[in-house]
Amino acid sequence: MATYKFMKNQFTLLFLMVLANMAFAQDSSTKPNLNNKTGISTNANPSKKGIGIGLCATTNGIGGHLSFSLLNSGKLMARIEGNTLNYTLKDYGFKFGKTDMLVNGPLKFGSVGLYADWHPFGNSFKLIGGFAYMLNNISTISYLKDSTKQGDITIAPNEVGSIAIELKPNAIAPYIGLGFGRAVPKRRVSVSLEMGMFYIGEPSVKFITTGMLTPTGLTEEKKLRANMSEFKWLPKLALSINIKLTK
Repeated sequence: MATYKFMKNQFTLLFLMVLANMAFAQDSSTKPNLNNKTGISTNANPSKKGIGIGLCATTNGIGGHLSFSLLNSGKLMARIEGNTLNYTLKDYGFKFGKTDMLVNGPLKFGSVGLYADWHPFGNSFKLIGGFAYMLNNISTISYLKDSTKQGDITIAPNEVGSIAIELKPNAIAPYIGLGFGRAVPKRRVSVSLEMGMFYIGEPSVKFITTGMLTPTGLTEEKKLRANMSEFKWLPKLALSINIKLTK
């Protein structure tokens, strides 16, 4: 649960509102190209097709995307995006019941996806849909923080046993979202903001206990499975800087 809270709290609401304003202003400030002599617009219906690349920072990792305009109007774009973030816990403290534990192991986040951005009003506002291959994988092993006593006998943490946990979402996850800003900018550079959700289904759970902790394993595994069954949606917040490659 702490991992999901970490991902949900990456951006403040105020920050999102400011960036949305910036992205919207980019589309609102475009000016027609006027002929110097006649004052008549020379690009009344220009094609907005193009190719763009971008760097993105998301709650599911850092990466980039390659985007293509599919219509002359610029209202529909296809986007291939990948991002990743790896972090290793080292002696991270938590309580298992009333027992102090230390957790070690890698936390891997990320996805590779194909998305469609639809700008229904022709401005920066967009609706997003697509699919992603999820790279998320949490694999940890925990030991007692301190030695424990049974009568006059002191038992070291590694002798008590360990708890190994692995959490993985479904490999393929549908995605829906909305945002502001164009992956293929009207001009050379743009900023875009995106908010959405992956449907990851019920994550797979492995819970393995050893040593003296073995009797508690089945009960705690059921509790963990019950808790994780509530997290079928994974939120995504993303901020991107986009560059148009074509004229």
